[in-house]
Amino acid sequence: MSGRDCFSCGGVVGQRGREEQVRRWSRRLSRPATYPRIYRLVAGLPLCGICLEEWQVIGERICHGCGRDLDRMERNLERLERNLDWPEQEDGTAWMLRPGPRDGGRTGIGSLQPEGDELCADCTRLPQHTPFPVQNRGLLLYSQGGKDLLGRYKYRGDERMAAYFASLLAIAFLRSYAHLRFACVTEVPLHHSRLAERGFNQMELVARELSRLIDVPYRSLLLRVKDTAKLSKQKGRKERERSMSGAFSYTGSQGLWEWRAPWSANRLNILLIDDIYTTGSTLRACADAVRKGLGERVQVYGLTCFR
Repeated sequence: MSGRDCFSCGGVVGQRGREEQVRRWSRRLSRPATYPRIYRLVAGLPLCGICLEEWQVIGERICHGCGRDLDRMERNLERLERNLDWPEQEDGTAWMLRPGPRDGGRTGIGSLQPEGDELCADCTRLPQHTPFPVQNRGLLLYSQGGKDLLGRYKYRGDERMAAYFASLLAIAFLRSYAHLRFACVTEVPLHHSRLAERGFNQMELVARELSRLIDVPYRSLLLRVKDTAKLSKQKGRKERERSMSGAFSYTGSQGLWEWRAPWSANRLNILLIDDIYTTGSTLRACADAVRKGLGERVQVYGLTCFR
């Protein structure tokens, strides 16, 4: 990786100080069985040592449902109590209440099982029968740097970055889902009008590369049948939920059941990827469409680069 330009700061990806950061993050993000693969993925990222040192990785204590960093949320709440002013997340939405107790019978998995199966306030507010992925896991906190990189990929058409985002997802996958078996990986699809505007399906490219990295088959399962406004143009969570209702339809095959693991005859695991988790309404709408197409025994797991 030495000699290439850093995707984040534009500097040279040299070896000085970088190896120490690669090893540090590899140890933090892995267990013994996954360390070699995570090490290779982190070492292969086009990031310099300084940017790796400043990496904003989601901590180990997370919301059991959406994967939010609970320690960071509580630090923001402490600021609120001191300043009597709502702090904002990087995506512009305010933190709300403290984490809630275990809810809905969801079970923790992987190396990131939260203490006490805690849920953030947003997840505890969801109606009991709300369509929801079993859980979502992300790798990095959504910051201005992440926003800039996503913009460069999605709106400037830098397709080289598909491999970078696939590597981030692969690291998150090995961190949280390595012990699970999936029938396939699929992506949140673009509406045809957005596809015509951008010229390529950015998350499909990422999903296909991720499929290669984690050795899980790629399948296109969903069609976006409703062109929804961008999140920044929608006023509040309720409007977002309404706009995403019925936005996707299942277009895959019932033949997916043929790829389930022999020991999981009554369950089919689908890995659903997207670039960022904000309110979760997009993943919930996709999970609902997949279950309508394949039945209630399907388990949909979300995986995003940013949370």
